[in-house]
Amino acid sequence: MKEEGNPPYWNLEKRVSDSENQPFYAKLVENTQSLLRDTNTSISDIKKAVQRYFTTLQSKYRRQEKNCSTEDLKKARRRQRLHNKLQKRTSSINNSSTLSADLETKQQWLELMILDLMSSEESVADSSEEDETEAIATGSKRKLVVRPLKWRSEEASQVFASLDRKYSRKQSQKGQMMTVQRVTGPPSLRCRPNVDGIPEWALEDFC
Repeated sequence: MKEEGNPPYWNLEKRVSDSENQPFYAKLVENTQSLLRDTNTSISDIKKAVQRYFTTLQSKYRRQEKNCSTEDLKKARRRQRLHNKLQKRTSSINNSSTLSADLETKQQWLELMILDLMSSEESVADSSEEDETEAIATGSKRKLVVRPLKWRSEEASQVFASLDRKYSRKQSQKGQMMTVQRVTGPPSLRCRPNVDGIPEWALEDFC
């Protein structure tokens, strides 16, 4: 990232001693020396001051980059959890012998397999958020907070709860032990989606 402004400029992804930054460094030293010509400030002190200025800008830039990267990572993990939930529930429908004998109900439940109908799951501690695979590998006891959708009908929520139980029963003992614990939290702030394909019976009149 190059500092905004008229050329020459800093490239804050590189060292102050890098050849790309040296022209601007030399120009700043020269200008500062000119401004302080009536003082007893040495050229060595001026160079140190310019270097500290660069270091300050670079540190600020790196903090901003880290914050952006962390937030993007959190959002990606939340999206992935939604996709995982959708995939598990769809699998429960397709692998259910009971639903195979009741094709009408199976079709109704498949109509609910829309990402917008999946409730969000958030890490209890976003600052140390990790995905489920990482939690398993590290033996983490981290919990995920399920944020209910207040505009989703009770009937639809009961279907999802049933599918989750079906999926859990088919897991091995080891798989169940490795599953991250979920707890119910406050309702999600997500508004009712305005997308085609969602059955009317799956929605309530909120948002």
